Amino acid sequence: KRQRKKIREGSSRIQRKTILGTVAGGLLKLVSHYIAGVIWWGNPEYFAWGLNYMSPYLYALIYNIAFIGPSIVLCAGLLIVLFVKAPVIFTPNNTIKSEEGKKSKTDYIISGIIIAASLFVFVFYLVKYINSFYYKASSQKYYFDDNCMLISLSGLLGVGLGINLLVNAFKNKFKYIHINLGIGFINLVQTAFTLSKILKMYLDEDTIINNYYWLWFSIVTVLLIVSIAIQIIYIRKNKTIPED
Repeated sequence: KRQRKKIREGSSRIQRKTILGTVAGGLLKLVSHYIAGVIWWGNPEYFAWGLNYMSPYLYALIYNIAFIGPSIVLCAGLLIVLFVKAPVIFTPNNTIKSEEGKKSKTDYIISGIIIAASLFVFVFYLVKYINSFYYKASSQKYYFDDNCMLISLSGLLGVGLGINLLVNAFKNKFKYIHINLGIGFINLVQTAFTLSKILKMYLDEDTIINNYYWLWFSIVTVLLIVSIAIQIIYIRKNKTIPED
């Protein structure tokens, strides 16, 4: 009982420090970006979202909070999920059983690559999406690049997939079929999006026909069909046959 209590207390301390470190790091990043924005990007000509009338000090604060704030919340939220689903990650090394070292490193590497790549896509296209906002005086409306929005969302779904794989790896339940499921879902979202864009092109007379969406739609549809086929094969292969 004493040993278990020490493990829980040690893990709890690490969890608190990790959360505080994440928030502190995010706030320091916010401060540094804010100072840089005021000094080097204080010219209203560079302001996004049609906020040229705003004070550089207020604009720099709003702009940086718009993307650094969500990243802090996202990182802290993902850590909390890991605390709940795989607390062994935050258990001090001297309390982890030797059997834990026998887990496959490949599972962790694959999960880490998926998380890192997806996080990069999410952040990169989120910034592009935010920067794509512009105001059209003739229609008095704000416009944005919804392609960047979709790709950013796909990156966020990829991060969720990677976290799920990492948790399962720590539980010795890692399965490659889960990757196929995640990719299939992302392809399904992109297929629905591109199909809606194609329909809009032909139904809206003011919209210019863009064959790029046909190519995008074709690729993600083929990938979706492949994912479904793999899933069906896997289910049939692992289906239990009742004994007579």
